[in-house]
Amino acid sequence: MFSPLEQFEIIPIYVYSFSFIKNIFSNLDGACLICLSLLGLFLFWLNKEPVAVSKFYTFGFSFFSQMVRNMLVSTINIQAVCHMPLLSTFFLLILFFNLIGLIPFGFCVTSQIVITQFLGCLAVLGLTLKGMQQLRLKFINVFIPRNVPLLLLPFLSLIEIISFISRMFSLSIRLFANMVAGHALLHILMGAVVSVLNLALPTLLLLILFLIPSLIIVIIFCLEVGIAFLQSYVFVVLFTIYLSDAYKSH
Repeated sequence: MFSPLEQFEIIPIYVYSFSFIKNIFSNLDGACLICLSLLGLFLFWLNKEPVAVSKFYTFGFSFFSQMVRNMLVSTINIQAVCHMPLLSTFFLLILFFNLIGLIPFGFCVTSQIVITQFLGCLAVLGLTLKGMQQLRLKFINVFIPRNVPLLLLPFLSLIEIISFISRMFSLSIRLFANMVAGHALLHILMGAVVSVLNLALPTLLLLILFLIPSLIIVIIFCLEVGIAFLQSYVFVVLFTIYLSDAYKSH
């Protein structure tokens, strides 16, 4: 690969026809299929709770469940605890999508704006339907500011509607931009290491020039793993904040 952005290209792997419709199986489809399969196996493995992971399950996932529960209760109320499985699924799904791109020869699913936009639209649409179900006509109050002059009310209501719709873009673009930037940076640094190895330099100088970018790559890789977890957490936190509109009305 010669361009840092070449790693994000969708490449057709297999073309097949079904009922007069031509379909293409690409590397993006393969990465999504692998992620969903690994996530399913991971959840099945945890459900069995073998002895080897019992302590890990107790201390790790009990902490995660308690954190999600406290976040829902503190942000909304005790009734929102029923959404814990949904938030946990969102977190794990985005986390697996993020991490598979860090595997050698892997494809980062969340580096595609179509995937992150789908997740953002799905989240906002679900929040809207939940708000309409929970509050019915009172859900309209989300778009009506309080204590404003009547003359400014139509203009401010329009701004609130635009702000509500933009939530799906803020959820998707934040995730997409962070994944693309991190993977592009890793590609550039790897290119620097390969360029150093191709230089005809004395052994000691070559070793020094090789170790410095290699150390930076390790640091950036660890940072990318942290960002993969962080972006999953940020998505869930924002989803919880937006979910509060489905329960609270002024």
